[in-house]
Amino acid sequence: MKLLPLSAVVATALLCPVLPAQTSKVNLDPKVPAAKTLPPFSGTWILNQQRSKLTRRIEGESKAVIQYDGKTWHYIHSHQETPNDEPEAWQVTLEVNSPKLHVEPGDEVTFRSRIRRQGNAMLLEEWGTTGHGQKIHNTVRYTLEDSNNTLVQTEVSVGPLGPVRNVYVLERVRTTAE
Repeated sequence: MKLLPLSAVVATALLCPVLPAQTSKVNLDPKVPAAKTLPPFSGTWILNQQRSKLTRRIEGESKAVIQYDGKTWHYIHSHQETPNDEPEAWQVTLEVNSPKLHVEPGDEVTFRSRIRRQGNAMLLEEWGTTGHGQKIHNTVRYTLEDSNNTLVQTEVSVGPLGPVRNVYVLERVRTTAE
């Protein structure tokens, strides 16, 4: 599998594969505030083309793997256009609610990114600058539906050609142990 930097796939979906489900610790001490339950974003997710609303159809299989523990958001995206093609992949690890931007330099675009929690949703923001000085702003809101079995990624990208909005609907991959 060829691993690409984040900047190589800026205009494509932010999709990903499965890791252990997250849990929060149970607090039995009334003097210590209870930990907030983490939304169960961790897992492997497969893009459902029919349920998604995309400006450009994606050929092949796209999947995402997310590992989220409340402090760190690790996202791996892979896409394989045909069964004979080698999958393309990229990944990013971001500290949740960090005031510091993560910088991902690339050959064509340099990105500054951050992710933060908004209630039960996650909001990823990316600002990109090309070598020619063109600016790109990408916002992705991650939410869970259908008893946490559907991941909805609402992406709004604004670049030199104007705004583009995509809604990626991914379904959780269940393992035999679940």
